[in-house]
Amino acid sequence: MNPFTSLVSIGLPTYNRPELLSNALDCLRAQTYQKLEIIVGDNASSDPRVRAVIESAMSSDSRIRFLRHERNLGAWANFQAVLAAAQGERFMWAGDDDRWHPSFIARMLEASAKGGGSAMSSVDIYYHKSGRKEKCLVPRLCGEPLSSVELRRYLGCMQSSLFYGLHQRSALYFIRDLPPFDWLDCYVVIRLLIEVGFTTISDCLYWAGVPGEAYVIKPANKSLNPSPFIRYCRGLIRAQKQWSLLGRLGLSATLSGIAWEHWAHGVASCGAGRLRHLQARSFGKSMIALGGSLGQPPLRADENT
Repeated sequence: MNPFTSLVSIGLPTYNRPELLSNALDCLRAQTYQKLEIIVGDNASSDPRVRAVIESAMSSDSRIRFLRHERNLGAWANFQAVLAAAQGERFMWAGDDDRWHPSFIARMLEASAKGGGSAMSSVDIYYHKSGRKEKCLVPRLCGEPLSSVELRRYLGCMQSSLFYGLHQRSALYFIRDLPPFDWLDCYVVIRLLIEVGFTTISDCLYWAGVPGEAYVIKPANKSLNPSPFIRYCRGLIRAQKQWSLLGRLGLSATLSGIAWEHWAHGVASCGAGRLRHLQARSFGKSMIALGGSLGQPPLRADENT
């Protein structure tokens, strides 16, 4: 099917943020690529203005679908629900606090047609209260599936916002049975990168929204835990028999080290003990060094966009 004539589904989970939701809907409806369905998954919002915003948008735009849950399913279940309701060949998740350039979907379709698989632009963080923007580093990915080089590039700049890129809906088959865990978004990116390829472009067409003055890390459960992320990713790497055993061991060690460094940063930002933070950082650096000794050199800065 021609990607430039295919239906693109947008899954927009929301909960009790009517003003942000209204702005997000306006932004998505203004996309230059018009063949869209926008599925708003309302996670049982208690604020009646949420329903009013959705119904008002629906009254003037038949592309919007309202998926209201009678009880709060939890954030990840809402993300799964909007995907399950989608009908398009291509799919993207949209945060209600995020913003997109009008050409975002058209450019992502173009990028994915060239590289195959998923596609994402460069990313800025947008702080809604102050209006401040902050540039994010995004790895330069070329859309080549089954590539250990592409995986190494991503691990060197593990940007979770690539989760909000444009994907082949059929490639997201594994989402249905995936439980919530910390850095799940990065696992989804890694799996897509390996299985179908991921392309990034240098133009910034997406702004990841932060409602407050600082980004707050929210654990999937009671506290941050990198172990499920590491376990799932190691399973993926182990299954890539086309890579050498030494290469797989090196990538697994590097991934474990990076995950523990992310955990150390997370617990520090949450005010956890300094000793745990330092221990995790030390362990992470040791694992990354082990990965390097097994043939996985550190990422160079010029490999990023």
